[in-house]
This record gives sequence, C-alpha cells and structure tokens, in this order.
Amino acid sequence: MYKIKQWYVLQVQTGKERELAGRIGKIGGIDTFVPVESRLIRQRGVWRQQDYTLFAGYIFVLLAYDWAKYYRITSIDGHIRILGGGHDPTAVPLEEMARVGDLSLLAKEPSVVRFDDAGGFEIISGALLELRSHIIKIKRRQKRAVVRIPFKWGNKDITLSFVEPNDQTLQNTGS
Repeated sequence: MYKIKQWYVLQVQTGKERELAGRIGKIGGIDTFVPVESRLIRQRGVWRQQDYTLFAGYIFVLLAYDWAKYYRITSIDGHIRILGGGHDPTAVPLEEMARVGDLSLLAKEPSVVRFDDAGGFEIISGALLELRSHIIKIKRRQKRAVVRIPFKWGNKDITLSFVEPNDQTLQNTGS
C-alpha cells in the first residue's frame, strides 16, 4: 500500500533544530523544514540581523509515516516526540503548512512599525502586518513583538523582530 507524504511536527531540543533537521533529512524519504526569521540582536551597542529559528524546539518533517521511519527518527539524540502521538500522529493540515511557509518568507526581513507619542503603533510592512490581529505584546525597546498563532497542534507564541522607519543602525550578519 502506497502512503502519501504528509507534514508532521517533531519536538526537539531547543537550539538544535537546524542540526537535527540535517541529520533527520539524511534518512531516506524524509524532508525537513525549519522556519527562520531575521532577528534583530543587539551586540556592542549595534543592532544586527541574524537568522533565528522561528519555532524554537520544533522541526517540520514531510514523510510517508510508517513505523520504520518513526524508529529511525526517535533513535536520533535530541528528538523529544512527534506531536499528535507516536502510533498514529496527526498530520499538519496543508493550509497550516502554507501559513508556516508564508510566515517564514515574510520573516526574512524585520517588520516595520511606526510608534506615536501616545504609545500607539502602526504596522507598515512585514510579517506583523499579516499577523496584526494575533499580536499579544509589543516590546519597543527590545524591537520584538510576541504573536500567538493558532494551529491544530495548539496555540504557539512566537517572537518577531521589527524596526522603526528611522532605524539606520542595522547590520546584516546572516548565519
């Protein structure tokens, strides 16, 4: 019987997402995706852009699920669990994976946010523009916004960077 490839979410050790995605990707028949954002990091008084894992502690995998692949994945150090259960995990719906992919593309550059003297803000561009109804906190000094995104596998809070229109001090370091 032929099984269709579907997306699943693996919970892994935080900070090792890209390393583990590379190791899991070497298993035949499994593709991996680790969404990243261009996060603003302040170093020695200068704001720099650096690639940062968007969903800390998670890897998205595309595979035709079977027990052999399950055991090969779970044998890799750093893997914690497959969301939705190990016996018959719940696949991520395609529309949710499309949202994750879109978010990853939009987060390649920080959003632009303009603040007024009364403490209000206006989102000019970027991922935050698409997610404005999901913003739960703005941290102006840290240039971060916390966004709560509903998924079938649960609500996930993520942090996204932003710049103000007059920011001239950014340096891109990549990763």
